[in-house]
Amino acid sequence: MAKKAIEIRGIHKVAIGDAFEEFINDKALQGVVTKTLKNYVKSYKYFLEQEFDDDDNIDINEVRKIYVQQWVESMMEQDKRITTINTYLRDVRVFLYWCMDDERKYIEMPYKISLVKGQEPLPKSFTDEEVKKLLQPPTNLMDFVEWRTWVMVNWVLATGNRAATISEVRLEDIDFDSQRIALRHTKNKKAQIIDMADSLKPILLDYIRAYRFRAPGDAYLFCDSTTGEQLSYNALRHAFERYCKARGVNKGNIHGLRHYFASRWVRNGGGGDKLQQVLGHSTYTMTQRYIKLESDDLASDFERFNPLNNIKTGSTRRKKIKYNG
Repeated sequence: MAKKAIEIRGIHKVAIGDAFEEFINDKALQGVVTKTLKNYVKSYKYFLEQEFDDDDNIDINEVRKIYVQQWVESMMEQDKRITTINTYLRDVRVFLYWCMDDERKYIEMPYKISLVKGQEPLPKSFTDEEVKKLLQPPTNLMDFVEWRTWVMVNWVLATGNRAATISEVRLEDIDFDSQRIALRHTKNKKAQIIDMADSLKPILLDYIRAYRFRAPGDAYLFCDSTTGEQLSYNALRHAFERYCKARGVNKGNIHGLRHYFASRWVRNGGGGDKLQQVLGHSTYTMTQRYIKLESDDLASDFERFNPLNNIKTGSTRRKKIKYNG
């Protein structure tokens, strides 16, 4: 089947499914062996399933680097081995680079895709003590970057949002009257309305009032400190790493805050169905993983904190009970 190019407002859009079919045909004509072609198909289908809910009609030009990064994080969350992750990543990288080359330019803005190095661990959740350090209000409110990052930390702990979702939030998406937030960008590509925590509202109001001159109503909430434009994923990540280091926290992966949100939700008695909705998981499988991790953690403390196990033998003596019979 020939690729479908749909012209909308003068721009040719190519569906990812059609681009991949053309890619496979091209590689076959080049003499690539059948086994390699099958690996390309397997990896592509896995990428499409994880990031786009098997929707092969999305515009290939919309497949940005952030989706690849999210895919890697998702595989790490599923405890896939580094070698397995890189195998999938290599296959999809060949396809996306093919879409970026000068001959096609299906992806107009090329980007680099790096393999996972070494035995990179799953992003770890923060401890309660570390979170307390991160939540200490900035001492210098004239430091926009620090205040912006502090607000961002509060945001993640109140919403459980991913970094990619955070970077897309605009001021106009926040309704303070109803205390609702509209999320434009979610991993499953579906619009989402979430509640605003009572404790988050005054933090956002103070932040917006202080820096309103940087951002008109349609601007991004977490904007660049000099241009006022959207903060890139890498800039957001690096700012958070520096923020953690400055506060003596030896972690810097913002995804760890999402882990903390999910684990504390479960520990506080929150239901799995609601957690799935809040986290934006398209299936319950990933939500179950968070629940299992927290359940395992609670089980590991069971013996140590069990009241019966902690009764002091010196103060409570077992008495021999005589039965009359």
